Amino acid sequence: MNSKTLAMMVLGAGLLWGATRLLSTDSPTEPTGRGAQERLFPGLEKNVNQVHTLRLELRAGTFHFVRNSEGTWGLKERSQFRADHGKLDGLVLALARSKRLEQKTSKPGRYSALGLDSEGDEDARPALVRITDGAGKSLAALWVGQRRDRSASEAYFVRIDGEPSCWAASGNLGLDSSMVDWLDSTLVDLASDQVRRVSITQPDGEQVLLERGADAAPNTPLTIANLPEGKEPQSEWVTSRFASALQGLKLQDVKPSSALVVPAGELTRCEVWTTDHLLVTVSTWEAEGLLHAVLQAEYQSAGAATEQADRARVTALALSMNQRFDGWVFILPSWKGSALRGRMAELLKAEGDTADPFGTPGPELGAGPTEHVITVDNAPAAEPEDVDGAPEKSLEDPPAPKPESDAAPDKADTAAPVFEIDPNSVESDKKAKAGSGSPPE
Repeated sequence: MNSKTLAMMVLGAGLLWGATRLLSTDSPTEPTGRGAQERLFPGLEKNVNQVHTLRLELRAGTFHFVRNSEGTWGLKERSQFRADHGKLDGLVLALARSKRLEQKTSKPGRYSALGLDSEGDEDARPALVRITDGAGKSLAALWVGQRRDRSASEAYFVRIDGEPSCWAASGNLGLDSSMVDWLDSTLVDLASDQVRRVSITQPDGEQVLLERGADAAPNTPLTIANLPEGKEPQSEWVTSRFASALQGLKLQDVKPSSALVVPAGELTRCEVWTTDHLLVTVSTWEAEGLLHAVLQAEYQSAGAATEQADRARVTALALSMNQRFDGWVFILPSWKGSALRGRMAELLKAEGDTADPFGTPGPELGAGPTEHVITVDNAPAAEPEDVDGAPEKSLEDPPAPKPESDAAPDKADTAAPVFEIDPNSVESDKKAKAGSGSPPE
């Protein structure tokens, strides 16, 4: 072997080493920052059964959710009204499983770029979540900033309370900033084709009575049973908003009945009968610009013959609904008032009016804008270009971690806690609660 051949071999080996080193440096599998891929709170998953209080400090206010021995969550600021346990359980598990993907910065002056400046503008203040056990001992405390949007996996910029370093961390750590988003807010959900009769009685005695014939097709519009003589409805579809009055009815706020005086002489009573003889009564009044309501459910056959099994089922459903309604006054979206408090004049053609503004069925008539809900700004953040001034090792994220249910468990995580939730059950639980045939837990 001559010297020229040897020199070429050495040069080739050097180029190969350099290329390998370059690929290694740019590889997205390379952890970035000391502690990358470690759990944010290594001991939390083993202690989830000790979780008692979850405190959220949001732009809309501070809320304390308390978990009882049966695993049910209640909101302290609303006299322990039932919270969305699937959502809160999911947040606890997300915190317990969240891993550090990449260290970003420990300079307070750069926190705002990640949405983590807790001392800055109040409107841009990050959310803080604190979890404690029954003795008040802290199990986790985390500032949550903007969502990271550089990879397929869900991740957020976070900072553990009391520590300077900010991280990109895995998991669904988004925190809705409206209180109602954390409550079990669906009151009733009756599809319009389940409704056979609606009666609205005003405080002055005026009544609107709407019915659908027993042999009518499910989507046939309700007709005005007490139509004044010589009058005509604006359209056969003018009653559609009343049929869907209790479809997806949600609260905007809630107060214990003991905190308010229900003005009996000022109530408008809306009674809705279903095809299986469930009667839901919604009594409403307006106070301080808000639509207040109390609800009651019962089985009422109205003389119709029904199977014993059906009667027992509907009676049990009414009982479970009343357990949810009793003792509470609900604040409803104001636009629902057009369906729950409608007057006869709103349904009739005016004198000389020949136009038919409701000639074809369309969206729910009478519906106004949805209730005002503050949402979290999840726009991707402009990330700092360095970690405390040092160039980052990679512009790519580590590969998305496999779902915990598919990945091999960590050696320290082999014992599944009692609190463990099947992720699929959270979604199915929400769908079940929304159905009128499934009593709330």
